Amino acid sequence: MRRSKLLKASRFVDFLRSTLSWWRSATISASREARDLKSPMTAHQISLSISLMSRSIARFAALR
Repeated sequence: MRRSKLLKASRFVDFLRSTLSWWRSATISASREARDLKSPMTAHQISLSISLMSRSIARFAALR
């Protein structure tokens, strides 16, 4: 009887571990997808954002 309880407990722990692992990977995937949606996706958008940053840096550098 004791072995059966240990086996059930072991299976339950394995189930919890796999569930937590799945939940963690799903959460990470969702946050990566959200980040990717906010990031520039085309070369034009990337060059535009670099251009805007360059202008901001130049403007603040001129104030010094």
